[in-house]
Formats: sequence, C-alpha cells, structure tokens
Amino acid sequence: MFHLLHTTDGPENVNLTLSPLQENYVQGSNISLTCSAVSRPAASLYWFLNGDLLSDTGPELRLVNLQMSQSGNYSCQAFNNKTLRSRTAQLSAITVLGNVAYYWCFHVPFLTALQTLRCKYLKVSFASNELVNGYKCSHFINPYKMMINIICPTAPISNIEVNASHTDLMEFSSSVRLSCSVSSGSSPSFSWLNGSSEVTAGDRVQLSDGNTTLTIVNVTRYDRGPFRCHVLNPVSGGTSEPVNIFVIFGPEHVNLTRSPSQPYYDEGTDISLICSAVSSPAALIHWFLNGDLLFDTGAELRLIDVQISHSGNYSCQAFNNITMRNLTSLPVALTVLKSHISNVIITPNNTDLVESSSVSLSCSTSGSFPSFLWLNGSSEVKASDRLHFTDEGATLTIISVTRYDQGPFRCHVFNNFSDYTSDPVKLSIVGPENTHLQLSPSQQHYERGSNITVACSAVSRPAALFYWFLNGDLLTDTGPELRLMNLQMSQSGNYSCQAFNNKTLIYEMSPPSVVSVLGKLATKFRLSCSVSSGSSVSFLWLNRSSEVTASDRVQLTDGGSSLTISSVTRYDKGPFRCNVSNGISHGISQSVNLVIQYGPDAVSVVGPKSVRVGDMTMLYCSAASVPSPTFTWLFKMKPTNVHEAVYVIQSSRNADSGTYTCTAENTVTGQNFSECDCSAAVGRAVLVSAGCCLLIVGVLGIMLYCLMRRKR
Repeated sequence: MFHLLHTTDGPENVNLTLSPLQENYVQGSNISLTCSAVSRPAASLYWFLNGDLLSDTGPELRLVNLQMSQSGNYSCQAFNNKTLRSRTAQLSAITVLGNVAYYWCFHVPFLTALQTLRCKYLKVSFASNELVNGYKCSHFINPYKMMINIICPTAPISNIEVNASHTDLMEFSSSVRLSCSVSSGSSPSFSWLNGSSEVTAGDRVQLSDGNTTLTIVNVTRYDRGPFRCHVLNPVSGGTSEPVNIFVIFGPEHVNLTRSPSQPYYDEGTDISLICSAVSSPAALIHWFLNGDLLFDTGAELRLIDVQISHSGNYSCQAFNNITMRNLTSLPVALTVLKSHISNVIITPNNTDLVESSSVSLSCSTSGSFPSFLWLNGSSEVKASDRLHFTDEGATLTIISVTRYDQGPFRCHVFNNFSDYTSDPVKLSIVGPENTHLQLSPSQQHYERGSNITVACSAVSRPAALFYWFLNGDLLTDTGPELRLMNLQMSQSGNYSCQAFNNKTLIYEMSPPSVVSVLGKLATKFRLSCSVSSGSSVSFLWLNRSSEVTASDRVQLTDGGSSLTISSVTRYDKGPFRCNVSNGISHGISQSVNLVIQYGPDAVSVVGPKSVRVGDMTMLYCSAASVPSPTFTWLFKMKPTNVHEAVYVIQSSRNADSGTYTCTAENTVTGQNFSECDCSAAVGRAVLVSAGCCLLIVGVLGIMLYCLMRRKR
C-alpha cells in the first residue's frame, strides 16, 4: 500500500518583472508587472507602492494610462497560508514623466569645434554635446546631415496673472499697460484676447516683452475688455482671469420714452416716462416740466392718477459726475383730458345656465377712472359667498346660480363728472323647473262622459319635452296638453307630467293632480257581501263602528248578505263593512266608502268684530258641501273678483263700508247658497261685524246697527 505525502514549503524565489522595461515612462503609457514564486500550496500575491498595500491582488498588476502620481517603488509580496510565511520582491523605482515634447533638430555641417543643432520647434540653438533640459542628442544618422530625436521634458503652464497699470481711464485721453506673467512653465508663448477676439498690434495697440505686455494708447469705450492673457507651451496652455477696464465717457444719446404711448391720456391714467443715456459711469437723471426742475430723479418718472394739471412738455437731463458733462433730451408732450363714461357693455361668458352652475359678467367702458355698480333689476348687487367682484368691480361672478339670478343685470359706471348705465342682460336658467299641471275645467269631481284638458308647463330653454303619467304609469301621450274625451270612471286617478330638457338632460316631475270621475248621481245604493267558504254563516253590517239595522230607508235581504239604502244622506258615506260568522269562526270585509254629494248648506261668514282704517281685514266664508264649493263674493250686491273662501282687504278704507255677501255653489249638485244679512251704516274709522254683518261706524259715537240674520 502506498501513502501519498503532501509537503508544504515556500514561498521562495519570488520574482518581479516589468513590461516594457524602460528607464522612464511617459504619462499615459500602459505597463504590466508580473510576480511569481515557488510555493506549495500556491502563494497569495499582494502588491505595494512605496510600502502601501494596493487593492490589487494576483500574479499581474496592470497600470493603464499612467500618471505621474503612480511613480514610485513597486513591490510584490507572496504569502503561503499553510506555512504562514511571506517573501517580498521589489523593482527599481518606476518614473513617470509629465507631458513631453519631441523636437526634430537639424545638424548644420562644416562647423568645427562645436557642431550646432537648431531645434525647429523651440527656435533656439544648442551644441551637440550640450545637455538639453538634462538630455543629450541621442544619435547621428550621417556625418553631414542628421535628424536627431530628442525627448525634452517640459513643465506645464500655471498661475497666469494679468496686472493693469490703471483701471479707471478717461476716453480718448488715457493709456493703460497690461502685463502677463506665469509662476511656472518653460518656453511659454503669449497672446491677448479682448472678449473673444485676439488683440493685434496697431496704431494704438502695442505688444512688447515677447507679447507679455499689452499697451493701449488713448483708450476708447471699446477697450473695456474683458482682457485675458493666453499662455501656451508644447505641453500645456492656460488663460488668465478676465480683467476689465473702466473707461469713463458720456453722457450721449439721451432719449425719453413714455408708456403707454398715446396722443392723449384720460384723467386717472397712470403714465411712466423712461429716460436712457449712454454714459460711464451711469448718468444721474433729473426731470423737467415746461423747463422747470421737478423734485423727481432717477431713470423713471411715474405719474399716477394723472390730472389735467399734469399736461405739458417733459424732458430729462443726464449728468456724468466724473466728466462733469450733461445732456438734455428732446421734450415729450403729454396731454391729459377729461373723458366721459360711455360705451358701457356687459359681456356674459354664458347666458344659458343650469341651476348650480356659475357665470361671469364683464363690464367694459370708455372713460377715465371708472367706478362700477351692478344692478339686478332695481336692486344693487352686493358681494356675498355666491357673488364675487373682481377687476376692481368690472367683473361680477355668480357661483351656483339660482332662478332668482336671471336679472335683468345692468352695469352702472361713473366717475367724478359723468356716468352711464349699460343695456340690460338677462340670463336663462335653462331648467326645466316650475313644472306644474292645470285642469280645465277645474273641478273636484267630473261626471262620466265629460271632456277635460290637462295642460303641463315648465320653465325650460330649449322648450321641454313632456311625458304623461297616470298613477305613476307612463302613458303613450306626449306634448304639453293631454285631452281626456268622454271620461270614464277607469280614467280616475293621479295625473302628472314630466318635463325633459334635451340640452341639460334634466327631468322634473310635476306635482300630481287628481281626476275623480263619478257615475250619474243616485239616491239609492245596494251593497252585497259574499264569502268564498263557510257554512251556516250570518251577516252583520257596520257603518263606521255602528251596526246597521233595518228601517224605512234601510233594507237587509238575502239572509242579511245584501244591504240596500234608499234616499241616501251625507251620513251614509260609510265606511261600510260586512262581518260574517258561524259557530266556528268569523271574519270582516275590507271597508267600502261612498261619495255622497250634497250641499252647499250651512253657509256662514266670519269676520273681525272691528278694524281701524288702514288695517288688513279678512272675511271667511264656509259651507258644508261635497264636492267643495266654489265661492263668489258680492259687495253691495255687486260681484267682485274674489272667488276664494277668504276675502282679504289689505288696507281698510272708508270706501270699503257696505254689505258683503258670500255665495257658495256646488257644480255637481247644481245648488248654491248665499249668506249675509248685513246692512251698511256709513262711518269713518271703525269696521264692525255682528254675526255676518259688516258695518262702518264713526269714532264720534255714531250708533251701530245690525240687522237680524236672514235665512234662505
């Protein structure tokens, strides 16, 4: 049997190689360092720069785009994690040069002693055995004419600074010298910029000291800069911070403008006058009206709420407090006029509205300094949660409009010396709304065979479409009028109409109206009671809670199951019920009500005992009648326009003295009854009523008389 023995040793023979191998490396180069070691197990490899551990590990360290900061002593450490030993290998220092330049130098033949080389790039001469920035010419191609490649490290340009001899200069009479310097950098060349343009020598411009000095004679306003010095060598370049020169000149080109620009201005207008001038430093501005100095200064003169007294010729004067020169603008004439209010127009953003929507009304006008007042009908519109004023009152906004916001709206505009009111504007609340029915003729009951018309109306824009319902069921009829011809009792019920606006898509249902159709009037009726099951039954009739018994007018037949009443009275209307029983059980029917039409009778008039002149007086007329009667009032036996149960005198006068008669009429029974047995006595102040008597008496103690009540 064999036993395999694993040994651990190392690391040993740690070796570090560099590729490519050079004395120096140019900035931006790529190099590779490779580390190897004899170790069992294989060693872990770590890299160091100047003794500091790098993040890189492994057998190869690649340095890409070398920088000068990466110059130094590189080393590799091999570590055996079994033996816990380590070994380090180190290279000679890696030197990374900064930016370098390649110079082609030409040998000039037939010279003895010192063979001179002329460097085309640097435009300087040096000897072939002379060090050039620490390096010699490397080799000769032939003894008569040679081209030598010399590597010359060059320091970059830094800290470019420009200094000016003066910065405050008078135009056309002052000169300035600008000097450019650098703190480091070899073989620099200099150029100058004014703004973005290169400065070149001329009659007024001098470049000296290898272009490091720029001199400008008799400066102008165009020599203000900014000036920059641009410095360049073969490996770098830079530009100084800008330097500005303050050139003093002016004032010139003084100009006066006005805003707004108009031939004339209404009183109350705001005007701005603006003065401009070409000057350095900025000119001081003074204002004049008709040649008189104003207290105002500055580039803008604001005239607020101008009046006629502001009319005149305005001018401005620009003054330079260094050149001590001034210049005055051409005058500008302002004409201020009184302007009467006119052309007042309301413009709504919408005229067809739905309740709860919003609308804005804008009032425009001609005239100076207008004030606005809004009217709805004859009432002033005041701000509230729903009513808002903007644009200094020129715009009225109504939030959540209602039917009371239809107007007419007027805009009243006024100033100190005139006023004007717009034409009215009406808004349409397009609805539908106020949907209601009207029966013609209007009666409480209709006889079978009658003809009636039911009309439906609604406020709507556009006009509403109408649909008809009976007891909640949709009828086939449409349109604003429903004609019921040859009425039958089956057509009794609650009629209603529905209005529909096809623009707002809103429906509104009218309150129902009752149509009651009666058969011909009868003085006798018969009620029959039956049961679906039960034997040996007995019948008992009830009118309300009282038992019905036989009499001259009341007959009980068919074993009590039939009830016949002759010569009916108003007390026979029920409700009637049939109580059925046998020895085992009993039951009671649904109630049956009868419409007993009668009257009118028991007509009476009730009024106040006394009233003063100017008081409101009400007389009440009542009567027992089915259906309800219609009332007619007579004053001094002459018909009035009052057809209600209540006669109202809003404010009593002496002329209201007299006899008031109330007539009640039942259109079904055809009967009528009048009540009042009053005679009148003339008086001045007090209105007296005794029973149904109405008397006017004087306050001086005139005797009151009342006739006894007459019965018809």
